[in-house]
Amino acid sequence: MTEMTPREILDAIHEGLQEAAVLTALDYEASQGRPTRHLLNNALELRGYGRPLTDQGLDRLQPHQSYPDKWIRVIAEVVTGRPDAPLREVIAILKQRSAQPTAG
Repeated sequence: MTEMTPREILDAIHEGLQEAAVLTALDYEASQGRPTRHLLNNALELRGYGRPLTDQGLDRLQPHQSYPDKWIRVIAEVVTGRPDAPLREVIAILKQRSAQPTAG
């Protein structure tokens, strides 16, 4: 295990909390474990965002590894229209959208 500075530890915790908040805003059940690209696409598709994450290749995320920045940028772009949007904005939009009643 590599040595992390206190700042690196705090940054990693912050990043993990943001990722967890995005998953919660997508109504992903944490007890199911960490979703792969396929499951993230399923959640995004259910909310009308299509399947923005390329389904090609295997997900090779190691335990305790953050999601690839590319995935986060793609999700931010489909939700907000901007790949550099802050995750708090992505989360707010997802929460707002899921709170709206569905037509039926």
